[in-house]
Amino acid sequence: MAEIKPQIGILGLGSRSTLFYIAQLNQKYKALKGGYNTCPFILLNTNFNDINPFLPNHQTLKKNLLPYLKAVKKLNISRLLIPNITLHETTDQLAENLKPEVSIIHPIISTIKSLKDNGKTNVILFGSLHSMKAAYISQYFLENNINVSLPKEDEMRFIDDLRQKVYSNKESQKEINLFNELTKSYTSHKTVVIACTELSIALDLKIDNVYDMVQLQLNEALRQLRE
Repeated sequence: MAEIKPQIGILGLGSRSTLFYIAQLNQKYKALKGGYNTCPFILLNTNFNDINPFLPNHQTLKKNLLPYLKAVKKLNISRLLIPNITLHETTDQLAENLKPEVSIIHPIISTIKSLKDNGKTNVILFGSLHSMKAAYISQYFLENNINVSLPKEDEMRFIDDLRQKVYSNKESQKEINLFNELTKSYTSHKTVVIACTELSIALDLKIDNVYDMVQLQLNEALRQLRE
């Protein structure tokens, strides 16, 4: 049997977001390799009840996440994907616990690199209500000379409501269509950044001038494995 090399790990969180990551990762890997290829990865599933109710309470989250990160270090993983954009604010503070064996593929850093490579300096952020209004994501962008604006207040409420419905599998096609129409309406004059896995699920990938953190994060993970 061939030696199994260090590979991608996925920290399993909410069912729908985790399954979306798995499906997209396999789809991208097959596009790279052809045939019947699927991406070799290791899934360490958390009890999401230890995580979700406490977002974004860092102190409780750090205590609950640390045992899972310690478990990740014992597996044959070199790159870790975390299917929750908001949770990276906490894992930023815990990343040292994974080194040197494991590095986190960071969705915000991957997105900033892609934006800078394409000369994008003004973006509008679509995410959870917390992600849109808190400083965490915006500060990353501003430190890299990328200006961040937000949708209108009623649009932010609609986006956050859709996010919650997608998580619960309760979204309607009408709501999905409205979300994609809203996204497209902003792309005529700004670059839209999608910063929420549930919104990535709802997104029509054919819309131009949209930078989807999930897709960029997955692309970066596969790029690093090819090095």
